[in-house]
Parts: sequence; structure tokens; C-alpha cells
Amino acid sequence: MKIALLQMDIAWEDVPENHRRAAKMLAEAASGGARLAVLPEMFNTGFSMDSRRIAQPPGGPSETFLREQAAAHDIWILASVPEAGEPSPRNMALLVSPRGSVVRYAKIHPFSYAGEHEHYAAGERVVTADVEGLRVTPFVCYDLRFPEPFRLAAVRGRTSSRSSRTGRSAAAPTGSSS
Repeated sequence: MKIALLQMDIAWEDVPENHRRAAKMLAEAASGGARLAVLPEMFNTGFSMDSRRIAQPPGGPSETFLREQAAAHDIWILASVPEAGEPSPRNMALLVSPRGSVVRYAKIHPFSYAGEHEHYAAGERVVTADVEGLRVTPFVCYDLRFPEPFRLAAVRGRTSSRSSRTGRSAAAPTGSSS
């Protein structure tokens, strides 16, 4: 599977501009043969701690944008967005299929050194999805510093991980799928 790791110059808290920039990159990735495109952490706003103001509801403008792009280009897209929730918003990775289904993963380990834990609630579970025969387990940025979720995914037979981390991602297919 061809995977496009997209790094973009994020316009601070400017959702429409970031959608415009991402749309161009997603079109290029699809035309280059990518089946999965990975956007940076909080691609739509930048890594802002003004979580209550910038967080969007599930199904909001950025999720709608990702669904439209996935359908238009017939690709899978993985991106994180600040998503509204209680007790606080979450840094939510969305894995969007070309048919519009969405798998949600909330970042388990907010980056405490930047105060993220004061503005975003931690996620509680590891998730996995099948992307055209490749098992994908999304992780976000600081999660990669903690081996337990990766070990849990491996023990459960999950065969790939993605860490959306400020424009860079890692893929590590291993073993058999379950």
C-alpha cells in the first residue's frame, strides 16, 4: 500500500485556510497513487491550547471536509482534530474511509510538558481498523513515548501503527492480522 505522509505549513487556528492547504496536498497524494494519506496532528488549527474555542463537534466542519476529500479522491485519510467533548475536548484522530465511515481514536497521553492535559481530556482505548487489508492502529504524537498501547495492539494481533505527530508519521507493518 502506498502511504502519503503529508507535512504542511499550518495556518494558526485558521480552519478554512488549513482545509484549502490540505485539499491541495490530498489531491496530489491521490494522484500519486496513495491509498492512505496522513495529515499532521491538529491539521485544521495547529497545536492550540484554546481547546474549548477551537474544538468542533463530532461531524463538524473538519470531519465533513475529511469525508468529502476521502470520497472525492477515493483514499483513506488519517488526521487529528480538536473535538468537543466532556469533561474537556479531546485531541481526536479520525481515520476516514473513501465511503465516509470514521474510526475515532482519542490521544491517550496528552503532552503534559506543554500543558495539553489541562486543555484536552485523555483518551481511554486503543482502536484498530482494516484499511484495504492492512490493520491500522492510530496513535497521536506523544503517545509514541509510552510503549504499553503499542504492546497492547501487538498482543491483540494488530499489524500496523500510525503516529500523527506534527506532520510526521511512522508505519510498522508486522506479522499476521487478526
